[in-house]
Parts: sequence; C-alpha cells; structure tokens
Amino acid sequence: GAAGRPTPRPTRARPEPRIRERRQQVARHAGHRRLAFVMAVLGAIGASFAVIAVMHSSLFAARHLVVDGNRHTPSAAVLAASGLAKEPPLINVNTSAVAERVEALPWVKGATVSRHWPQTVQIILTERVPVAYATDHGQVALLDVTGRVLTDLPASAAATEGLAPLGDLVTPLPGRRLAPREAGLLAVAGALPEASLSQVTVLEQNSSFGVEAQLRDGAMVIFGSSGELSEKMIALATLLQDKVLTAKVRADLRVPAAPVLTG
Repeated sequence: GAAGRPTPRPTRARPEPRIRERRQQVARHAGHRRLAFVMAVLGAIGASFAVIAVMHSSLFAARHLVVDGNRHTPSAAVLAASGLAKEPPLINVNTSAVAERVEALPWVKGATVSRHWPQTVQIILTERVPVAYATDHGQVALLDVTGRVLTDLPASAAATEGLAPLGDLVTPLPGRRLAPREAGLLAVAGALPEASLSQVTVLEQNSSFGVEAQLRDGAMVIFGSSGELSEKMIALATLLQDKVLTAKVRADLRVPAAPVLTG
C-alpha cells in the first residue's frame, strides 16, 4: 500500500539558462572592473614615479641664477654662498635655506629667493648701507649702523666720503660685528645729517661722557648716550649754523633742550 512506498526525493530546480548566463556576465563585469581599477592604480603610481624622475633630471636643474640688487656683492659670491653651483634639481631647492646662506655675506641685509621653472632661481638682494668707518692697522673697515663690518680695504683704496670717522678700532672680519659696547657709537654715526657729518673729524666713545665728536675747527661735542638722537642732531645743527662751535669750545648735548657750552 501507500505506507510501503518510498518517499520521493525533491528535485532541484535548474536555473533558467538566461538567468545563469546573466549571472556569469555580472561576475565577468565585476572582474573586469576590479582589473581596470588595479591597472589604473598601477598606472598612476608608474606615472608618479616617471614625473618624479623627470623632475629630478637635468631637464629641471637649477642651471640659471639671476641676481638683482647686488651693487657691492659679486654674483659669483652669491652663487658660491647659495649652494646652487652644482645645479641641483629645481624641485629640491629650499628657498629659505638659500636665503639664509646668502644673508651671511657681509653686504647682504636681506635676500628673497624664488624658483622659476624650468631651470631658473632668482635672488633679489637688499644690501646694507655703510654709515661709518674705522681704521685698524692700515686697513679701513666700512660699518653699517648695526656695527657689521661690510668690507675691509687698504686705507689708500677705501672710499669714506659721507661716512662718520670712528678713528682707530679693533675690527672683526667682514660679516661680523663690533662689540656691543660700540652700539651707541654706531647709532650716533647713523643719525648724523650730512651737513653736520662733514664737520666731524672723529667720533669716539669716552668712558666718562659717552659718545663725543671732534669737529674740524677744534670744538668738541658731547652726545652721551644714543637717546634723543633726533633732538641732539637738531641742537648740533643749530649751534653749527650760529657758528658758536669754535676752537676749544665744548658743547654738551646730553640734554638737547638745554645745551651747555664751555671753554
């Protein structure tokens, strides 16, 4: 009977051929997309390495140096200080580091460095202005207002017109500064107007009175410290205009509103 019959096994439904084919197409498409993505990534990496290689090649080397604003500093000295003589890749040029090296040159106050593709580096200099000179063993050192030695020349070759004469001082090598104790002396030298400067034969640091100036006619002017320099220069110009600074007269301008004349 029915109880003795074996239970029939359920038959698996076979997928429709079109559905099976569609699934295979989707799988192939997903594989193609993955392959395309991998190839794109590998291509981008390869292109990046190629670009890096080209940027570090001689095609983009720092071969041309353009220097502007260098009245006293030779371009060859700028090139040597910049570190660009070996023509490094332009992409490797650190403009801040180049500027710092160039600013160590004696005359250079500031340097602006820029890269211009494919092969040029431009350096624009701001040079220091000499305000005084000092004599040291037959050599004349030109100094800026900070006391920095700009150049060291034989006395016979030094152009000192328009500069305050500081007399004999021990001066360091070009690029270095006078001792801090001379700061007031340089400040007065930088503040002297041209008309008054032409009357000064020597500007010195006196241990008792501070900065003082010997004038051509023999008069002595005491400035003291570097404070109130504008007022002191006005007082000096007034005394010179009034022609009261004659031989053996000493003018004390430490209180510029009330100059004291003795002698």
